[in-house]
Amino acid sequence: MAEGEKIFIESLSADFEAPPILNDGKITLTVLQASGQTLIFKYNLVNNELPVTMHYKIFIWQQSPGIVPYGNTPVATAGFQVDQQQGSVVVSNLSLGTKSYCIGVAVGPNAKDVCSVFWTSPSSTQPDAPPNESYATTTLTLTTAISDVVGVRLSTPHGYTGKTFGGAVMLVSGDVPPLAQSPVIATVTVPTDAAANDITFSNVGGASGQDYTVAYYTDPTNWTSLTSYVTFTMP
Repeated sequence: MAEGEKIFIESLSADFEAPPILNDGKITLTVLQASGQTLIFKYNLVNNELPVTMHYKIFIWQQSPGIVPYGNTPVATAGFQVDQQQGSVVVSNLSLGTKSYCIGVAVGPNAKDVCSVFWTSPSSTQPDAPPNESYATTTLTLTTAISDVVGVRLSTPHGYTGKTFGGAVMLVSGDVPPLAQSPVIATVTVPTDAAANDITFSNVGGASGQDYTVAYYTDPTNWTSLTSYVTFTMP
């Protein structure tokens, strides 16, 4: 993209009032219990995702809050026990001690698929008390929507390197993000490894009054790697 085009799009986004959002989705996590041996947390996935069928995975790293250590070896990994979009997970037989840990949910089998995390410090004196929680997840925010240009801001946990990991944002027609192959209007790969990226779809040719969805996938070849989406009606 030429520099002049980039400046034009950013100015347009600043002046444009985005249309009402019909729907959006992101993965949310809430820690319920953390001890040195057991971890329990609630999860809510998006768009009827089935974590057992789709081979979603839980990663646990020793790490202070703020950065997700994607390149480090986890101290433990686990799978989901129930094949439901929302529920709770119990990870037992751990040896965490009382240090700070980062727990991440991956929408796939690999660490690069981790898109939602929380940090917790297990308590040796009150193991059943919910600990203080720091939390980060992947989101999409609509910034521009006109017939030929759609813009979103992709925000990811710090430490996630979207360009290196090969993530992609897809624009599709309709009000439900696809979890199986369907016509895609446009795909944009993440341009940088920063925690926030502004994504622009140009020459969209959108129809006024038509619903569209922008969705982010950690692996654009795998439709089950959906992390977040936003649906809107074209003005």
